[in-house]
Amino acid sequence: MAITNRILHSNTSGNTPASLVDGQIAINQASGSLFYRNSAGAVTQFTSAATLADGYVYDCGEYSAIAPSPPVTVSGVSGNGQVVLSWGAPVLPGGANITDYTVQYSSGSGYTTFSRAASTALTATVTGLTNGTSYTFRVSATNSAGTSAYSTVSSSVTPGGAAALLSIARNNGTSTFSGLGTTASPFVRAAGFGWDDADGLSRYSWTATGSATVTVTYYFSDDTGDGFCSRVVKNSTRITPDNCGGTATRTFAVVSGDVITIGVDVANSMYFDNVSVSAA
Repeated sequence: MAITNRILHSNTSGNTPASLVDGQIAINQASGSLFYRNSAGAVTQFTSAATLADGYVYDCGEYSAIAPSPPVTVSGVSGNGQVVLSWGAPVLPGGANITDYTVQYSSGSGYTTFSRAASTALTATVTGLTNGTSYTFRVSATNSAGTSAYSTVSSSVTPGGAAALLSIARNNGTSTFSGLGTTASPFVRAAGFGWDDADGLSRYSWTATGSATVTVTYYFSDDTGDGFCSRVVKNSTRITPDNCGGTATRTFAVVSGDVITIGVDVANSMYFDNVSVSAA
């Protein structure tokens, strides 16, 4: 038996079809509107969000799924040996639910797939990366019909221990020493020093190279008894309370670019001992 499928149309702006049967669609050429019959049998207008892309195949009003479009807006936040990656879902899911995302990373010599369990989450923590190495990332999406092309490549992200870079500023502000110590404890000074010591060190300063929780431990004494206190500062914000004598431990969160200092604001003979920093 022959089956006839019809596309209804109207040239009168605002006209809406009174009814449609399975497989029928209606076009209002004057208004630029498209109508279809939904699962409940009601006439429904396609919204702008439901605009159909090339590649969808229709058969009596039902379409076959295709592979989705690529994920969008891939970006990463640096951590210690890892990057927390996030992205947006495909604009066109392909007519079927997304079942997994594949994450790849590169340091400039081809892409490596990050091994993880199938997931529909729009984020992933990519571990096993090398601190100080720059990486880019891309993501593809999978549904029952196939896998998308990869997304646009992310901006580069460089993982690193949050306090792995150390600079010690001299009083005159012209000289620094960098890269001392290890990633776990980037700088430890066992011997005390004073403001008037020959090395002329005025403060300890670290620049964070990733997101982490930092712990700073140090001993401070005011040998003149003038009542001065020392402090730990992140950028321009003081990590309270001040240390007015003895050993102090301060724990706080940092992100890449934060500058952490231990020092005082007066030119007096004050001593710091056993300074250590760790990051997690």
